[in-house]
Amino acid sequence: MKYKALRLILGILISLAGLFIAFRGIQWSAFLQELGSVDLWWYAGGMLGMILVLLVRAARWRIFLLPMGSFSVLNLYKGTIAGFFTNYVLPFRIGEVVRAYTTGRFIDKKGSLLFPSIIIERFTDGVSFFLFVVVFSLFVDLPLTDKQLAIVRISLIVLLALFVIVLFAYYRLRHRISTYLEKKHGRAADFFENLHHGMLALFDIRHPFAIIFYSFFLWFVTGLTYWAGIRACHIELGFIESYILMATAMIAIAIPAAPGFVGTFHAAMVAALILLGIDKNTAASYAFLQHLIGLIPICLFGFIHFLEANMSFRELQKIREKE
Repeated sequence: MKYKALRLILGILISLAGLFIAFRGIQWSAFLQELGSVDLWWYAGGMLGMILVLLVRAARWRIFLLPMGSFSVLNLYKGTIAGFFTNYVLPFRIGEVVRAYTTGRFIDKKGSLLFPSIIIERFTDGVSFFLFVVVFSLFVDLPLTDKQLAIVRISLIVLLALFVIVLFAYYRLRHRISTYLEKKHGRAADFFENLHHGMLALFDIRHPFAIIFYSFFLWFVTGLTYWAGIRACHIELGFIESYILMATAMIAIAIPAAPGFVGTFHAAMVAALILLGIDKNTAASYAFLQHLIGLIPICLFGFIHFLEANMSFRELQKIREKE
């Protein structure tokens, strides 16, 4: 309990520091004026984009679950958005566990059976995001000097090569890893064993090209939601910059923070926009509004499907105690 309390306190402090950095020194009258001038059509489009992202995620997850059976994308979507909802409103980011349990209610499967596939799906997110950034940097003119661009591209290619080498080594050593993990016991050992079994399934996944397509499409649509936010806020940036903001945000929300990635997201967006030449008042209003583009639809529909699954916050407490 003490460890969890410390994690929560640390996350809150990091969020407060992020909010202080993001909104320190802004002119609140200008900030409010920016909020009042938002284009609601573009803003609504960004929210719809977030729903589409989760539908794409559910369609990809369906492929991971094919060894267990053929499930409805709609039911997988309901469980997915319910899990994301809990990440926005509860500490410790237990959304993936909740996602497994709520989805299990919709497709009549035990949550514990679904959780390993979620771990692998999130691993796929990390890999596909990295590959998306590599491809994006190679074929798009980024707002960097030639020297900076060369450093970025070489670094990404080296990291990609290292990743391929590690993945190949893991594949060759997979049987030894299985033997080693079978001898271990405890919660940490169970977690790594589940992850390992998921990795083995990933090497033998059905429809790999569909997985690749959905993964890249997921990041493409996610970038469009940032572009919609740019257009809604009347910011003089283009399509390319929206993906720079997306990449910055994905890195920022990996930092421990209060529920909903408050503070870390805002500070990252403001810093990135200032580097792109945008006034801090405008940058702060964009950060605030872009955060709500995800929060509002996910919390609204996620809560509805959370209740539809007959989940309760008392059950969440039990899940948290198990973790």
